[in-house]
Amino acid sequence: MKKLQIVVVIIVSFIVPFLLAWYVLDAIEPSIGANLDVTDILVALFLFLIFSVGSYYLNVFMHEIGHLILGLFCGFSFVSLRFGKVTIIKSNGRYSVKKYKISGTAGQCLMCPPPNKVSTFGILAYNYGGALFNLVIGILSFALLFVTSNYYFILPLIFSLFFFFISGMPVKFLNIQPDGYLALELIKSEDLRTKWENILIINRNLTNGFRLNEMSKELFDDSLEIEKINDIYCMTLLASASRHMDDMLFDKAERLYDYLLSVSTSTIYENEVLCEALFINILKDKDCANVDTLFEKAYPYIEMNSWHPAKQRILFAYYFLHKKDDSKAQDCLLKFQNVLHSYPLLGEVRSERELVKYINSLA
Repeated sequence: MKKLQIVVVIIVSFIVPFLLAWYVLDAIEPSIGANLDVTDILVALFLFLIFSVGSYYLNVFMHEIGHLILGLFCGFSFVSLRFGKVTIIKSNGRYSVKKYKISGTAGQCLMCPPPNKVSTFGILAYNYGGALFNLVIGILSFALLFVTSNYYFILPLIFSLFFFFISGMPVKFLNIQPDGYLALELIKSEDLRTKWENILIINRNLTNGFRLNEMSKELFDDSLEIEKINDIYCMTLLASASRHMDDMLFDKAERLYDYLLSVSTSTIYENEVLCEALFINILKDKDCANVDTLFEKAYPYIEMNSWHPAKQRILFAYYFLHKKDDSKAQDCLLKFQNVLHSYPLLGEVRSERELVKYINSLA
């Protein structure tokens, strides 16, 4: 399901605007390819593809820059900016480059809210900043198309308008919650707004090297009385569960994971919960037959996110405690140590090291 969702996202975000641009170009100037031979057509297609890829990444870049600039304008502080796998972070006042990625996404801008309560304008500006900058690219592309009559400017125009409408629309799409949908949900619910701000603060603290159990308890909420489950509530409960894991309170963490598995959530959170449920099952009963069943379900996602320290920690526990395969366990431990060096959330790095120590103590 996760791979299918990623394929659909790729089709929607790149192939659809590519085909739409080709259709528009053919509609406004059908005679372009009339007198071309096969070689000329292939060259034109190749250039069209190159400009499409460039237009796509230009809009990804400007989308994240839009979040950053309007966020700074509204008093948010910079935490991290990611394009593909390359992530620029600010940790304890110092900038550095790390590797980080989220399957199905090409970029991400994370900031920390101002000390005072974020205004409604601030919420709208920060969340709609990306879409607005895509719209700016579209307007500039249209102007250049009009002035130069170079039809290749149709590509950034189509891609920018597509990004603008997809990210700015106020409804969920393919279980994904666009920026526009999130902004309107935050405006409607004071509780959701508080949880969203807390999540951003937690991320800032993790980037600065604080473990979850070193942060204020006021940032966390493990209440299960939730009227409407969404990404923000899922992240809130996952943060609380991870804090319990940090304190080695696995029963409390399991309670939250069980609840999240029982409600309808987006696929990425279901997979994250499934992975940690597998880990807790390994710790509770190293020889439990259910462990292998959970492993089969979780492994494709673990393999897809093998760069993540937690996934190598889970694999280490599986082979070391459950399978008693020291060779594979040591391979996982080596990979675990390697991925720590490039991982941007320094507080999470510290927590993962403690969990690995705990696994070793169970041998």
